Amino acid sequence: MTSDKKRYDVFFDGPINSSSYSLAKEALGKIPDNESFTLYLNSGGGETSLAEKIGRLATSKCEKKQYLYFGKPYCKKCEVTTKVDEGNRCASACVGVYTAGHVKDYETEAKFGFHRSSDLFYPEAGTFTIRRGGGDEQIIITEESLRRKGREEMIKSLIKWNVNQAFIDKLDSLGALERKEMTYLRPHELQDSGILDNSLLPYCE
Repeated sequence: MTSDKKRYDVFFDGPINSSSYSLAKEALGKIPDNESFTLYLNSGGGETSLAEKIGRLATSKCEKKQYLYFGKPYCKKCEVTTKVDEGNRCASACVGVYTAGHVKDYETEAKFGFHRSSDLFYPEAGTFTIRRGGGDEQIIITEESLRRKGREEMIKSLIKWNVNQAFIDKLDSLGALERKEMTYLRPHELQDSGILDNSLLPYCE
């Protein structure tokens, strides 16, 4: 982590899991409250719930308060920028961190990836045995059920991340939300998706 004139930089590089969440929490904890910073992202994704926690941790560094003069519910005391650099990627759950930023920055050759959610109780197809009080029970998980459930969960996440429905429909038409494999798009393909939209929160007086 480096700083320059009260502007801090945090670099997140790798999968989103419990270990990287702890490291992110530690790094963000070193930034004084209400100081602007940039969170650089390069991640193929991971656990959705932890990605959203990282996003909330980042923006919680900027205190919010009621701001009603211009009809806005809140104002910000600093600015959190999320950025994907040239040649880096922000895929799957990483998009949940990226969209948390007040300012969403990117280089033209950055990549954003989408696929079906793998954050499921049974992430792979197969036959599983679960032990209940009355004995063992076998559950068959098919590829079709994974596609359906993975699609449903990813759509829920995208809506939570303020992604426009028209863009979700576009991803769906490409088959991206049913595939396990990642579909990568460049920033120019994300215009009007809501992913690159900056926060309109005014600064607190």
